[in-house]
Amino acid sequence: MIFKTPEFKVGGLIVVVLALVSFMSMKVSEGPGFFTKSNIYWFEIDNASGLVKNSSIKMAGINVGVIDDIKLIGGNARIFLKVKGSVPVNRSTRVELKSDGILGDKHVSIETEDLALPLMKKGQLPTNITSGGMDEVMSQVGKIADSLSGVAEVIERAATNGDPSTTLGRILSNVEAVTANLAQISGDNGNRINDIIGRMDSMTSTLNRLMIDTSDNGFASSWGQAMNGLRSFDSSLSDVSEIANRINNGEGTIGRLINDEETVEGLNQAIGNFNSFVGGAKNLEFAFDYRSEALFDRDLLKSHLNVRIKPGLDRYYLLGVTSDEFGSLRQTETVTTVDGGAPTTVVQNRSDRDRLRINAQYNRNIYNWTIRAGIFENEPGAGLDYTFFDRLRLSVEGYNYEDFNLRAFVRYEVAKGLYFMAGGDSLTDNDLRTGFVGGGIYITNDDLSTLGSLLSFK
Repeated sequence: MIFKTPEFKVGGLIVVVLALVSFMSMKVSEGPGFFTKSNIYWFEIDNASGLVKNSSIKMAGINVGVIDDIKLIGGNARIFLKVKGSVPVNRSTRVELKSDGILGDKHVSIETEDLALPLMKKGQLPTNITSGGMDEVMSQVGKIADSLSGVAEVIERAATNGDPSTTLGRILSNVEAVTANLAQISGDNGNRINDIIGRMDSMTSTLNRLMIDTSDNGFASSWGQAMNGLRSFDSSLSDVSEIANRINNGEGTIGRLINDEETVEGLNQAIGNFNSFVGGAKNLEFAFDYRSEALFDRDLLKSHLNVRIKPGLDRYYLLGVTSDEFGSLRQTETVTTVDGGAPTTVVQNRSDRDRLRINAQYNRNIYNWTIRAGIFENEPGAGLDYTFFDRLRLSVEGYNYEDFNLRAFVRYEVAKGLYFMAGGDSLTDNDLRTGFVGGGIYITNDDLSTLGSLLSFK
């Protein structure tokens, strides 16, 4: 039979293969399939470059059709779109051309803004076309290139001719004038500059000699005295620690007072009453400040014990005493006449050592500044402080206007209630001028209350 012949089998196989190839081609094509319902729309543009027949049409990034044809009609390009029948196309649908890469290829993107409008089966789409992608990018690049070209032209004019009409040109002219002036100054004052350099060299040599000076008044000896002062201060801290331990153990009058809860409450009540009496402030603060200073050239210690009464954040009162081993020098002049002869003048100098001196000052805080005025070591005076970051304080004070004493020092609080300081004393007196280092402790009534509360629980 003919159905069993090899020729018939080969022909049938070819027909089946061709049918499968055709079917798969229709399945993988970007446009509507052969058996899929589609609609034809068109729109016109003045430039169809980048668009090719059978290129994809997308909505929301999904292929919904292909460009069916491109024709030249009346000087414009008419683009025919073959879109799947299931795609919603109406009068609100707008067309946008988008680039596929940097080579100029484009595809058509459609977007329907109002889905409630009646659907269009065919016809012209509104010519609301927006070109974007690489065309817009290249346009912006062109504008940037034009701007850079203008900038390069301005720079060239300013650098070559010193164009005063541009800001850059004026800047370059001013720089040139400044360098010329500097060159003239250095040329006219060469000897002075050399003299300044020579003086700086002399200063560094002097500093070097001071650093390596091993005499009694040299830097090494002064540094040793400073270290001795620090060791003395360390010994004082040890004594303070011993006293604190005794107080903690309830020994002595202060220890018994602190460990007695009734006494602490009575003290707090008395402080509150005095607070209302002094300034009407709700939180009156008491602080006890003790510090010692080791003076280098005088080889002695100077101690201060002060009480601060702070009725408000912007002011406080300071009362205390100062003990100075150097004491004060008092001069007495006596004129004696014997039997009508020539008068004889006797001058006696008396030094009061270890004599306590009174401090009574009013302090006013203005932002980071503190103005101090009152009695400084039995003498009228004033001072000024500036505080950095609540830890570092720079101070200057002067008192005793007849034999003026100017002091300047810096104080750094290493921990709450513990600080170190260094500075100069008698800065205006060439004979008594000296430096000093020291340290102290600072305890407020809140610290005492807290300590008393802690001890009462034991």
